[in-house]
Amino acid sequence: MAKRLNLFLLSLSLAVFAPCFFVTSASALAIEIEYDYEFSGGTPPEGTPPPWLTATIDDQDSPGSVVLRLEATNLTDQEFVGAWLFNLDPTLDVTALTFTLQSGEAADSLNLSPNAYEGGGSGKYDIQLLWDAKDFTDGDYVEYLITGISGLTAESFLYNSFHNNEIKTLLTAAHVQAIGERDEGSGWITGGTKIIPEPSTVALLSAGLAGLFAVRGRRRKKS
Repeated sequence: MAKRLNLFLLSLSLAVFAPCFFVTSASALAIEIEYDYEFSGGTPPEGTPPPWLTATIDDQDSPGSVVLRLEATNLTDQEFVGAWLFNLDPTLDVTALTFTLQSGEAADSLNLSPNAYEGGGSGKYDIQLLWDAKDFTDGDYVEYLITGISGLTAESFLYNSFHNNEIKTLLTAAHVQAIGERDEGSGWITGGTKIIPEPSTVALLSAGLAGLFAVRGRRRKKS
C-alpha cells in the first residue's frame, strides 16, 4: 500500500511541477545581471559595495516582447556609463529588433549588428548602447521595450560574445568612465546572472506544493 501511495505522489508531483521545469521558448522568467566585477581597464568603479550597475531582462511571460531595464545602482558622483553591450541568440537576426524607449535616460546611440562591438577584450557583441559623457550617471536608469522577432524571450539574450571564430566567456559588458580623483580611470565590468520567476510561475509552484502536502495530510489522517 505504501509503495502504491509513493507512486501516486510521484506521478502527482510530476504533473504539477512539469510546467515549471520544462519551460520552453514561452519563458516565464526574468533575468537580472549584477555588474560587480571589473575585468579590463585596470580601474574598477569606486562606488561601494557593488553591484555598480544592474540589468533586468524580462519577457513578462509573453514571448515576442522583452523589457530591458538598465540602472546605475552604485557609481560615485563623477563616474558614468559610456557603453553597455549585449548579445543575442545567433540564430536570430539582431538587426530586426526594435527598441522603443519607455522611460529614463535614453542612449545617445543604439547600434545593432552581429559580432560587431568590442568589449574590453572580451569579444564582440551584437547590441551596443552608447551615452555621451555624464549622460548616464549614478541613479540614472533607462527602460526599453524590445520587439521585432516572434518568440523573443529573456533567454534570447543569454549568449556569449564571439571573436575570431572563438566563443568568449561573457554574456554582457559595460564601460564605466571618469573613475578616480582625476576622472581619468575607466574599467570594463560584468557580472553573473540571476533567474527571477514570473508571478505566474511562482503561483503554479505554490499551488503544486499545497496540493502535494494536502494529499500527504489526508493520508496521515487515514492511517
